[in-house]
Amino acid sequence: MGERRGRDVTVLHVDDDPAFVDLVARFLEDEDDRIAVETATNTVEGLAAVDEGGVDCVVSDYDMPGHNGIEFLEAVRADHPDLPFILFTGKGGEEVASDAISAGVTDYLQKTPGTDQYAILANRIRNAVERTRAERERRESERRFEAVFNDPKMIISILDPDGRLRKTNETAMKLVDVDREAAYGEPFWETVWWEESRRPEVRDWVERARTGEYVDYEIEHPTREGEWKRVNGTVRPVTNEAGEITSLLVAGRDVTGHRKHERELELLRDRMEFALEVTNAHIWTTEFETGESEIYGPVEPLYHASAEEVKRPDYYLDNLVHPDDRERLGEMFDAVGAGEREEVAIEFRSHPDRGELRWLRSEGVVREERDKRRLVGLTMDVTEQQERERTLEIQNERLEKFASVVSHDLRNPLNVAEGRVELARQDCDSDHLVAIQEACERMGRLIEDLLVIARDGQAGTDPEPVALADLIDRCWANSPTDDATLSADVTGTIRADRGRLQQLFENLIRNAVEHGGDGVTVRVGDTAEGFYVADDGPGIPPAERERVFEMGYSDDAGGTGCGLSIVEQVAEAHGWTVSVGESDAGGARFDVGGVERLDADPTAD
Repeated sequence: MGERRGRDVTVLHVDDDPAFVDLVARFLEDEDDRIAVETATNTVEGLAAVDEGGVDCVVSDYDMPGHNGIEFLEAVRADHPDLPFILFTGKGGEEVASDAISAGVTDYLQKTPGTDQYAILANRIRNAVERTRAERERRESERRFEAVFNDPKMIISILDPDGRLRKTNETAMKLVDVDREAAYGEPFWETVWWEESRRPEVRDWVERARTGEYVDYEIEHPTREGEWKRVNGTVRPVTNEAGEITSLLVAGRDVTGHRKHERELELLRDRMEFALEVTNAHIWTTEFETGESEIYGPVEPLYHASAEEVKRPDYYLDNLVHPDDRERLGEMFDAVGAGEREEVAIEFRSHPDRGELRWLRSEGVVREERDKRRLVGLTMDVTEQQERERTLEIQNERLEKFASVVSHDLRNPLNVAEGRVELARQDCDSDHLVAIQEACERMGRLIEDLLVIARDGQAGTDPEPVALADLIDRCWANSPTDDATLSADVTGTIRADRGRLQQLFENLIRNAVEHGGDGVTVRVGDTAEGFYVADDGPGIPPAERERVFEMGYSDDAGGTGCGLSIVEQVAEAHGWTVSVGESDAGGARFDVGGVERLDADPTAD
């Protein structure tokens, strides 16, 4: 195979005569210094060269061993449908020419004596390659145009030079209820996109664009749903190489959300003005491109500096932020400015030379506003919050120590007492021993409940998808249900901490079984807000319902008074609500609401 020479057109010549392919290569390259020729002496080599890439045109003989030129053409066309292919053969005749044309050959040329044939072949190669390249460029240009024209965020229309609608994209059509073809040919200002009173204004845009002006506009569009969309855009002329206006391009973008955001921001500024005057907080905006900042609210209480000083990033970081926090703060804001994040939230300390050390928190979010990109945020003093959190950490440490005492120092003596009772019952039979055994069992349940409250009460939740039906069956199997009956009608999946949700269900089941009486039926079902657990026992008197979740409350001398408190604790940890009422059967019913369901509401029609 010949070496490519970096010329403009690479030709692959396939012929089973090695001497002839070398001869053709020499004559073609001498005839046109833009042509480089590679050669192959069979169709297998030729197809491999084509698949390797870089070939602009194939020139092939017809009568070759293995596969003839038509079969070779069909193999090339299978993967390279638009590659120019010229059949250059000594076997003539109308039959071969007809077969070649039917197979989609680009050109057909018979070998003839003399060197003139190489000039003809070079000319046909150039013409075929130029036509193919022009066609590819045309298709690519159309593809690029269609990609821009059908931008889902842009409302685009093309007008004739006299202002009549020629074409419009799907985004524009979604705004109105009109047949596309019926709108074409109409003066643009008379189409349904425009309210009657605004049509003279639209016509003025078109007339100005017809004179060569680049017209900016912002206007409201009525929509098919009866709403209004605010659109910002341009009307501009499109000219040919001679400078003649061939069409007008109307392009617009829906800025309804941006304008709404601007109005909301203005309203927020107004509403916050008074609050910011009396609290240690302020709103700020920073424009990424220019670095310009605005501040709304007092900065003196936070920084002991003026608003102008705070606006300067160098002064801010060097003089107002604690040295140990500067790098971290700068990196986070840089990441948002570079587009790596859309939000910022960071706590940092004030500079130790600016008076009393304070903890500050900045929260911000990126806002896209027409041709600007801003970070809008709030900075506030959270020193007291930090102190509360540290106090809470200390309390949690103490609570953990208490849990350890309960778990070890109380459980071990209790185990000894239970063991001694069991030994004593082997020596004698006394009602006193039975009472002691029951008291030990109650103390054991109380220890377990207190551990749940002490340890899980300070733990967060780790939500995951939980299938309710499977979890209810597992909770029922884990609970002492005696002769009680379960009737569960729950479906689907919710988002919850599986372990803590299991605590909730097991405590509600145990409460129903212990208070519902012999043969109680416990029902579990879906609601629009979450789920419920109900029973057909004696129920809870209305006067007692507000107290049932209190720690230590129980109407059973053997109860711990912690079970329903744990239920409320688990619900609150998830952000849910729990309430108690009367079931359809007159028993107790506990409803849990605010639950995030991951499937359709099963109670919906």
